[in-house]
Amino acid sequence: MYIELFLLDNFVMDCLMLRIAAALCARRLPIRRIAIASALGACCAWASLFFPPLLSLPGKIVCGLLFALAFPAKRLREYTRAVAAVFAAAFLTGGFAFCLALCFGGGMGTGVVLAALPVRTALVIALAATFVPNLVRRLQARRAQAGFRAEVIMHAAGREYRLDALIDTGNGLIEPLSGKPVAVAHLPELAEHAHIPIPTATAHGTDVLYALKPERLCINGRESDALLALCPMPIRGAEALLPPVLAEQMNLGG
Repeated sequence: MYIELFLLDNFVMDCLMLRIAAALCARRLPIRRIAIASALGACCAWASLFFPPLLSLPGKIVCGLLFALAFPAKRLREYTRAVAAVFAAAFLTGGFAFCLALCFGGGMGTGVVLAALPVRTALVIALAATFVPNLVRRLQARRAQAGFRAEVIMHAAGREYRLDALIDTGNGLIEPLSGKPVAVAHLPELAEHAHIPIPTATAHGTDVLYALKPERLCINGRESDALLALCPMPIRGAEALLPPVLAEQMNLGG
């Protein structure tokens, strides 16, 4: 039973350390990599019971260098930053565990940290807390995104299209002559019907999209005279993009 708890303690400690290291170097580290690296770290800790040199300073340095491999790195500079973050996180994690022991009436004796509150419990709580900010940000992003979506029903070329549209604050497209707002969608089958040039400007330079005038366009059940420009690539996360000016006209997202 004790060896299982020993492995669990080291696994949780390693998970917490890698989460902190990822935050320090502003890198996203997938959960799968964290779990694999932490499991290997727990095994190394178990091996150190039978091979004491692993507990020496050179042994710990080698373990830290191996831990840094959990971060994908294409260049030496990226790996060096990961190594620095891992060692910094190790100091922070160890210091955190020791401070918790002292705060709850514990101390150190014969090289062992003693704590009234089980350090395992504290580490699990701390590890869970590191996931809370990301969870909250994702929930907030989904909630915000839900308020910026609309259902588009379009009739063009004798067909009806139902599109899940996203109000894109970066979409300021208008048709130069009429001043009508322009939505964007990836519908290559309508390319032969799109003949209205729409100048575009992005971070990659200027370009021209070609738009068409739908036979009918409804956004959340409201008629619109907007044009639809065809983009060459699928849109990630939506089937169409609506400009904010069009959302204001249709009283969307509010």
